Amino acid sequence: MKNNGLCVVVLSSFVGFSSSTLLFKGLSSEYGVLALALLIFSFIGLVVCIIRRKKELKELHSVDNDSAMPTRNMFDGIEMLQRFSRKVGSLTRQRDEARRSHKHAEKGRQFAEQILEAVLNNHQIAALLIDRNGKIIEANDSVLTIVGSRREKVIHRNVEFLTCFPFLRDIYKRNWLAELSANGPAILGRSHEGIIYSHNGGISLRCDWEMKEITLDNQRMYLAFIQPSIGQVVKKRFTLVKSSYEPRAKRRPPAQPL
Repeated sequence: MKNNGLCVVVLSSFVGFSSSTLLFKGLSSEYGVLALALLIFSFIGLVVCIIRRKKELKELHSVDNDSAMPTRNMFDGIEMLQRFSRKVGSLTRQRDEARRSHKHAEKGRQFAEQILEAVLNNHQIAALLIDRNGKIIEANDSVLTIVGSRREKVIHRNVEFLTCFPFLRDIYKRNWLAELSANGPAILGRSHEGIIYSHNGGISLRCDWEMKEITLDNQRMYLAFIQPSIGQVVKKRFTLVKSSYEPRAKRRPPAQPL
């Protein structure tokens, strides 16, 4: 690069000298011819130097780009690793949340199954598990003494044959789900009175009934409890599971003999 600059300086001086010689001597003398030849060669040399300089600058620029490529690739790799790390973190959080929700749903399902098993094993109250369409999908054996039909004949039937539910009077006008949606707060979780027509002997029984809403296997269902009334109807709430601990009354110490 330094040699190229020196050549440019020398050739520029030759150009200046030749131009001044031609200006004062003209082409008539020998100095004028030599000055013209020197001017032509100096001009050609300047063109060659300029071309070489441009080529050197182009090579330097390409070398700088090549040296900058590893750094750029390194930054791209770091950014890619950061994006991958954020993606892995997001997927890990989603997996943990899915596991927690699955565990929570599994615990809820097990608890609902335990309650359902306890209810269906109750021999004093007729228990019916009803889906959203009013179809009985499970019942206990006590339905025989109240409804007058065995458990096998009650399952897969619609609740319309149980006349103890007063909102079933217009079952053909409004469906089960619409009726529950309209009167849910007044129906669910409360004790009611009703009269059921028993299919065993064609007798009518006064009964207490209550309905609760549960979630089983991610589906909304209803538990209905029916108990015959004896004498005066006493409204009460049916408990699914009794407490295993019942405090005992304190006994008085025996009287000491006088």
